[in-house]
Amino acid sequence: MRHELEQSEEALADVNVALAARPDDSDGLELRGILHRLAGRTVEAVADLDRAIELNPGALLAITVRGGALLALRRPDAAYADFSRAIELGLDDADTWVGRGRAALDR
Repeated sequence: MRHELEQSEEALADVNVALAARPDDSDGLELRGILHRLAGRTVEAVADLDRAIELNPGALLAITVRGGALLALRRPDAAYADFSRAIELGLDDADTWVGRGRAALDR
């Protein structure tokens, strides 16, 4: 576990360097959002994912990860909207449907 955390922090440092050079890189923001989410920094994750989705509205991974983060922040209506959007964009996997179901239960 410690090794994985160290690798995540190293990856985060690298992404931060890249984003310093290109702050509006949607892929970099998406990755940093995912790394924040994995590290339990949910508010930071949502902020990065918001910006990534603003720059690339079809970013399915960013949308679904943000949906999960919003569930963790007890924002089920927003999470439901994200999972629904991912489904509308063609993502048809069990995790997305389960996420939307969880959000529906928490509404």
